Formats: sequence, C-alpha cells, structure tokens
Amino acid sequence: MSGVALALGACSRSDTDAAAKPELKLSLAQWALQSAQFGSTFNDNYEQWQAWLKTDPAKVLQGELSPMMFPEYVQKTFNIDAVDFVNTFYFDQVSNDDYWAELKQRCEDSGITRNNLMLDQEGYLGHNDKAQRLLAVENHKKWIDIAAKIGCASVRVNAHGIGNWDQQLAQSLESCTTLADYAKANGLILLVENHGGISSNADWLVQLMQEANHDALKVFLDYDNFKWSETELWQTEQVYDRYEGVTKLMPFTDSVSVKTYAFDDQGNETTIDVERMVRIAQENNFSGYHSVEFEGHQGSPVEGIKKTRDLLKRVW
Repeated sequence: MSGVALALGACSRSDTDAAAKPELKLSLAQWALQSAQFGSTFNDNYEQWQAWLKTDPAKVLQGELSPMMFPEYVQKTFNIDAVDFVNTFYFDQVSNDDYWAELKQRCEDSGITRNNLMLDQEGYLGHNDKAQRLLAVENHKKWIDIAAKIGCASVRVNAHGIGNWDQQLAQSLESCTTLADYAKANGLILLVENHGGISSNADWLVQLMQEANHDALKVFLDYDNFKWSETELWQTEQVYDRYEGVTKLMPFTDSVSVKTYAFDDQGNETTIDVERMVRIAQENNFSGYHSVEFEGHQGSPVEGIKKTRDLLKRVW
C-alpha cells in the first residue's frame, strides 16, 4: 500500500512539474535570412548599403526573397509560427499603409504571430547631443506606429550612446522611458538588446532596467552579444561572461535571441552551450519567445535555422 502511494505521489509530482514548465515558443529572426533578402548588398559594401538605406532603400533589396513573403516562407519552410521583423528590410515602405495592411493579412493567413519589430539605423538613443538624441527618439516612434499596425507585441531598440558609463545611462534612460511610454500607449512594450558598445555589459543593462522600473521596458536578450566597450560601438575592449550575463539579465527579459554558428555531429552548437542557456531560462520560468538567428558561414542558412530549431526543441 505504501509503495503504491509513493508511486502515485511521484507521478503526481512529475505531472505537476511538467504542467508548470512553460512551453517552448519559437520565432524566427528576419535577419537570419538577410542574404536571401538583401542579396550581397549588406556584406559586400556596408557603407554603400547604409547610404542606399537613407537615399534609395529599394536598392538594398537584391535577394530572391521578398520581405513581403518572409512570414509565409517561415511557416512553410521551418514550421515556425512566429517572426521577429527587422525594419531595415522595409525602409522603402515606411509611409505605405496598404503595404502594412497586406503584410499583416499575409501573417494572419499563414498563422504567423508577430512577436517583435527590431529597429536599427535610426540614430543613437544614448547620444550626448540632445538634438541628435531627440531626433533618434522621433525616428523610432514611426516604427512603433508601424509595429502596432501589423500587430506586433513589441519593438526592439539599441541603447547605443556616446559618453562615459553614467552619461550613456542617463541619456539612454531618458530616451528609452520616453519610447516605452509611447509603445505602451500603442499596446506594445519596448525591448532593449545587449547589442554592442556599453549595452553589451550586462551590469549596465541591468542598471538601466532597474532605474527605469517601467512595466513596458524589458530586455531582448542575445546569447552572444557580450563583447563590450565604453567608447566604441563594435570595437571589442572587454568580454562579459555570457552565462553570467544571461543569468543576470533573464529576470528582465521578454524575448531571447538564440545565436548559432556551427554544429557538431550530435547537433550541438559548438560556440555557445545552448542547453546551459535553456536551463537558465527555465530556472527563471521564462515563457517568452526564443528567436532563432543562425549566423554561421558554413552550410546554408536554411539548414542552420533548422538545426537551431531542432536543438532548442531537444534541450527544452
């Protein structure tokens, strides 16, 4: 009798634990297919790509995959039902409401959830020049409007800045809280990514979240962006331990970017211990999206994305 009771108790606890663990939610970052949409324009000549983006943005789109078709392609090719858009694929459509209505409809027809719109190339939110900082805020607002039109849950921004630790913190705090207020008024939340410069220092980003203390301001946590510098955006001065950084930032995190580069014969990522990252997420009862972003140079992006998807499913 006692043996049966113990067995039943064990089953009950197991069932409870399984029910308590959040399901794995996968999305695909549009950037993972950047070469299919940009062609070689981004990788061959970055300065020219930047110039075209501002003066003739249709020219950057020289790939075989139309950004309009991205959601449908994701569902059919990867059986993933959520996406993270990137604004640089759509600079030529900013004022085209018909385009956004069609993109939203295509998502709905394909059963695609719009998790996030990632914002780049719109100025430094932590700029030490107030006029430049305010211009960057206004530039970002138009994309928040677009994210609301297509039904996104959030927008991702960069806390890039100029100045020392405290100056960039104060400047970014001002801009990010303003944009978080604006996002909240539009039914969205604002996410800050650890994405170069001082934002890739986990302690700085934690401090930003704590001082803001804003219910519509969270983190878009990248597993690999922990090379940081207080003075240069992409110059590596120091490297923050990625596992320590993820542990510190996970309590403030809404979505996760799962960077992958290469895999061994067992399907494990060779640069980042993805299973260890998943355990950190589960220990924090993380229930947001894991955004797949394969950036390897060996093998096709399609195969890399599938291997990342399958690894996440296995270790979860």
